[in-house]
Amino acid sequence: MSSPFHALEKYLPKDTFHLVDPHLRANKVALTITRPRSTKYGDYRPPRPGQACPHRISVNANLNPYAFLLTLVHEIAHLYTHKAYERRAKPHGPEWKSYFRQLLQPFLNERVFPANVEEALLKSLHDLSASSCTDPVLHLALQSHNAVPVKGVLITQLNQGDQFWYNNRVFRLEGQLRKRYKCTEMATNKPYLFSPIALISPHHG
Repeated sequence: MSSPFHALEKYLPKDTFHLVDPHLRANKVALTITRPRSTKYGDYRPPRPGQACPHRISVNANLNPYAFLLTLVHEIAHLYTHKAYERRAKPHGPEWKSYFRQLLQPFLNERVFPANVEEALLKSLHDLSASSCTDPVLHLALQSHNAVPVKGVLITQLNQGDQFWYNNRVFRLEGQLRKRYKCTEMATNKPYLFSPIALISPHHG
């Protein structure tokens, strides 16, 4: 029988659809492939209380196949965590991490990911970040497989006090606040917070 998620196949690495389709079908997922979002690659929404609504997952359409797959698996792990624990588990706590590892294992067994992505992913599995979006090394490895090569360096590679270009504006790195980087725009002296995966161009001058 044909899967209702068959259209998903073109977004995934070759010969991986059969590994994700059963999870989507068994859990009656409402899957949306959405326009690019700068703040997230995907999200999961549980059924509304008291209503027979499906689990809802969305993934950005512009991701390369490996980033798309990793994001989809990330959100499916949220689904299983919610089914098992509802609100008793933290969003990216040990329960979610356990499901994420279990779901990833078949793809690792079949060597689906390119060598640089697999290496970064295996390292991150020992101390999982909330997302591939917040693991700079894994993020950069995934970005290297975009159709259009990414340009720039990660903000994490700068030292405090270094200046850099971002969106045609010059900033200075002031320091790190938890998982974000506090910076000052040189022209306005306004403070800004940058994600650790922000790609910037060093400013020499």
